[in-house]
Amino acid sequence: MKKFDTAKTIELIIFMLFAMFCFYNIVIAGDLYRQISTDKSVRMLCIFLWISLFMAFAFIFVDFIMYSKQNESLYSLTAAANTDTVAHIANRYSIDSIIDEYADKDIPDEMGVCMIELVSLKDVNANFGRMEGNNLIRSFSIMLSLASLNECIVGRNGGNRFIILYEKSADLHMDVFLERLADKVRDYNADARNHNIVYEYGVAYSGADDLSSITKLISLSSMRLSDKFRKQAAAAKAAEEAEPQAEPIKSEAEPEP
Repeated sequence: MKKFDTAKTIELIIFMLFAMFCFYNIVIAGDLYRQISTDKSVRMLCIFLWISLFMAFAFIFVDFIMYSKQNESLYSLTAAANTDTVAHIANRYSIDSIIDEYADKDIPDEMGVCMIELVSLKDVNANFGRMEGNNLIRSFSIMLSLASLNECIVGRNGGNRFIILYEKSADLHMDVFLERLADKVRDYNADARNHNIVYEYGVAYSGADDLSSITKLISLSSMRLSDKFRKQAAAAKAAEEAEPQAEPIKSEAEPEP
């Protein structure tokens, strides 16, 4: 598309220069001007030439309009293909496209990935229905986008998982992003009309974790997120086992009459 746009621009410039050259020669050259005014054949030839030039200009102009509309349609289709229909942020396909860009090369040392799971989505879907769950996804996605300040890639990785990708300066921006997100979630949960948002996250850095592959970086962030859930489950189980068991109350035998 870019080559086509360049070719059409060059074509229009050449046409304009040629038209200006013809007009200059007709006006400046007195003999040609007189021949056009006195000789019917020359006059008809010039009329046909000007009509041809006008038609050529019109066709080029129409090409530009059609190309512009085609670009708009292509942009809309691309945006629709790369946007999650529920969350209205980048979808899994869009994230995979970014991953493919780093498939055959080492990632920058400043790259960082944060895998986030919307824990409370399951309960909202179960107790209030999928429509309320979708609303929760949209609300959380808005918070992610606002917290990112357009400094990173924000996407839904499927289900209740989201991915944050900083391609540079992740070590400087990731903590600030997580603080902004926590503030926004806290404000959201303070409104009793909203379903409570609970989330967990796992973070990995290419430099600090000595990783050169983007797939390993994403896997590590996902693994650290899963480790949090395992630790929480283990802590809950240990707390449950530590609770003293209530002894059954023995009823005293009634004396025989």
